[in-house]
Amino acid sequence: MSAAQARGTALLFHPSAEARGLLGEALTRLGFEAIPLGQLKDLERFATALAPGLVLLPPEAFDETVVPGLARRRDLTVVALGPPGEEDELSEASKARARAIHLPLTGVGSSELARRIDLVLLARQVGLEVDESGERLVGTISRVPFLEAAQRLAGRGFSGRLELGDGQWLAFAAGRPHAARAGKATGIKAFCRLARLLEGELAVSPGEPGLPADLEGTIDSLVQRAFSDMLAADHLVAPLDPAARLRIELGPGFFEQEFSPLEKQLLTLAQKPTAVAAALDAIAATDGEISQQIGRLVQRGFLLVEKRAPLVRIVCDSTADLPPELARAAGILLMPLRVHFGDKVFRDRIDLSPGQFYDLLTQSKHHPHSSPPTVEDFGELYRQLLPSSDLVSIHISSQLSLTAKHAAEAARAVKEATGGKRAGGSGDGGGNRIEIVDSRQAGLGLGLLALFATRLAAQGESAAAIAARLRSLGPRMQLLFGVDTLEYLVKGGRLSKAQGFFGAMLGIKPILGLHEGAIVPLDKVRGARAVHPRMLELLARSVDPKQPIFAAILHAAAPAAADRLRKLLLERFRCAELVVGEMGPVVGTHTGPGAVGLAALQPKDDELRLLAP
Repeated sequence: MSAAQARGTALLFHPSAEARGLLGEALTRLGFEAIPLGQLKDLERFATALAPGLVLLPPEAFDETVVPGLARRRDLTVVALGPPGEEDELSEASKARARAIHLPLTGVGSSELARRIDLVLLARQVGLEVDESGERLVGTISRVPFLEAAQRLAGRGFSGRLELGDGQWLAFAAGRPHAARAGKATGIKAFCRLARLLEGELAVSPGEPGLPADLEGTIDSLVQRAFSDMLAADHLVAPLDPAARLRIELGPGFFEQEFSPLEKQLLTLAQKPTAVAAALDAIAATDGEISQQIGRLVQRGFLLVEKRAPLVRIVCDSTADLPPELARAAGILLMPLRVHFGDKVFRDRIDLSPGQFYDLLTQSKHHPHSSPPTVEDFGELYRQLLPSSDLVSIHISSQLSLTAKHAAEAARAVKEATGGKRAGGSGDGGGNRIEIVDSRQAGLGLGLLALFATRLAAQGESAAAIAARLRSLGPRMQLLFGVDTLEYLVKGGRLSKAQGFFGAMLGIKPILGLHEGAIVPLDKVRGARAVHPRMLELLARSVDPKQPIFAAILHAAAPAAADRLRKLLLERFRCAELVVGEMGPVVGTHTGPGAVGLAALQPKDDELRLLAP
């Protein structure tokens, strides 16, 4: 097979002969057999006869009736040679344009154009999106799991990095896994850690690894190793708490026992009380192998795992939209809301990931609704936690959900059941305390407040003091989000059908926010490109861009848009902390896929030190 036929046939239409020549040269560099077309009428005939895998054409061609049909074909990648316009979203041409992958054509030579086309094809194969710079791909783990993305990249012969935020990554060299990093872990230990991530942002950056190799084997062998490592840890009766401490126990026959090298390492560390997290980082074995050995030493009576409950535990609900690993590391206990699609009920982020939710939202004939955790759900959790800790339970705005109301009812019931001896509500001085906080927030606005609460607890603040601080911070938290379509605001009853129809006709994009805990319209702009700059203008009215802010970006199946907003935010504001997460069902039901939100709080001078990570 010749190089020109290695990747099949590509059709390219452009009215300019110069552009067709440039595109043809770029496609040939990539191993395609390029068929240039000067007449759009020939496109459908050639597409039927040659079954191409790739079609390139200018955006204005999408106004022709033949192109929407091609753009919907799953076996075909359609590339629009330029950015999308702001045309009527309800037209078939505009819908087809939205499904196409957009590729800037101006100001590039054939070599650079070939690189960009190759990145576009990689995006389609891996299931990610090209970012605005055209230099890398972005996506989410909930939609493309780490192991799946890694296998697709390896099959493509990829060189570069698969990045998962916080300095975590997997590097490839010509399709072979080359090196990995996850926290302090490297090599196979890091690879197995990355395989456990359930949510979060991921990106793909092409290039040479540029560092020594620390992984051996094919991607398939590493995937098998990761699954084995997960099973090793899952055999434990209960997951290990990273904050728990290991302590050596000189049980019967201790000095007569033969210990493996890994067991000796664990027992040596445990001679002084050592946190589980520290032990996992200190030993080169994988986390699953270490956890399995800890379990065996505990069963044999040679090791104790001591759980030290914090003086104050932080409870939140799943509408905080915190990435699970971040919530787990912070010690936040998340109560899931329930999501209803017809007669099917899911627990948010347990039975239903954000990626799965948005797939159902666009495919199901039922428009979803959510329901809060029950009073009984909260009561059971509070009774488990109260014997060892005070509690601060912080929840989504009471204007949006009954979650905070149910939490307060559960706190009262627990108090009454114990005669006030163990559980006290806000302002009650007897027994252990439960503080219920209506955050007046949603999404990562709530998530940031929950993170602040854990940091205040770690500094020894009481439950009452933490709750008081949160109640003062909540009204100052700014939350704004823009929607990509008016369809779901209409379905949710927040816009009339007439408003939705004419708004879409005019390309109107609303910007929503929270006022006294309720979702309200703040502004509207023409066209998607104007949304993010306008959101930052509105934010600048409430905070000083020259002073530090805590910020979070949340998105509804829109990683590329979230990445664009992140870059604009960092250009204009000083971020002491920036968290990125996926918008969950409660807000996502109303915004629909494509929405991007921004939460921000500007601390006072004395608050910056208290709230910082």
